[in-house]
Order: sequence, then C-alpha cells, then structure tokens
Amino acid sequence: MRDAESREGQTDNPGVILLPPIIYLVPLFLGIALRFWKHFPMLPGSSFNVPFGLVLTFVGVFLMFAAVSAFKKFGEEPDPRTSTSNVVTAGPFKYSRNPMYLAFTVIYIGVTVAVNTWWPFIFLPFVLWMMYKGVIFREEAYLEQKFGEDYLKYKKSVRRWL
Repeated sequence: MRDAESREGQTDNPGVILLPPIIYLVPLFLGIALRFWKHFPMLPGSSFNVPFGLVLTFVGVFLMFAAVSAFKKFGEEPDPRTSTSNVVTAGPFKYSRNPMYLAFTVIYIGVTVAVNTWWPFIFLPFVLWMMYKGVIFREEAYLEQKFGEDYLKYKKSVRRWL
C-alpha cells in the first residue's frame, strides 16, 4: 500500500526531521566557507589531499548510484519522506542497512580532504548524530512497525553502516 496516509490517519513515512542531503551539505559548505576565514589545513603544503579526496568522493558517488539503483529495482523512492512497500536487501543493502548515508559520509570526507581543511571534520560528529537521531532511528522504527519480523531479521543480519 503506497498511500500517503495509514489507516490510523498518520502519515505513512518515517517522519525524518530533514532530508539527508541537507544534513550533510549545510555543515560541509559551512566548513568550506570557514576555510576562507581561517585556514585550518589538514596537510600543510601537501599535494596528496586532492587526489585522495577525489578518490574518496568518487567511491561515495559510486556507492550512492548503486544504492539508488537497488532502490529503483525494488520499485522504491530514495526520498525518506515517502512511504515504502518493500525492505530493500539487494546490491549494497546486502552489506549495509544505510549505504546511501554511508555514501554521503564518504563524499563528505572526500570533499573535506580535497579542500584540505579540518572545519567540516569538526562538524561531522554533529552530522552523524543528526542522521542517527533525526533520520536513521526514525526509519528503523518505521520499518520495524511496518514490516515486523521481516525487517528485524534483516536488521540482525546486516550492519547499520558496514
């Protein structure tokens, strides 16, 4: 059932507080902006940071495409504000319950390394806390309520991140 409303009159979605890209992008851009105010380099004078950061970013982008592709294969939307009719278990979801959020984290770290500043890393614990409290915790509660034992079995067999 893909209705926006459940039988109890409540919205049939996890009720996330913000879209995950916003949770990641705002602190990342703030950290990059702070770099221009006060440069806080990770590796002063190093030429290693840009190639390594780009590799991490591309790995994250590849993981994101694989996760979105698996979602689409199951007929699901990756937008966490929508209802779901399946527990996606294929592709990267075999290894991580949250490969899209793992991809966002890898991209965030890759960009941070490429621009060579510690500022976004300072915000990363807050980002991960917001993701857990405002998104992941709510999604897991929603999926447990909606799919019961099927989701609990999946949850026991696949780690949250890696």
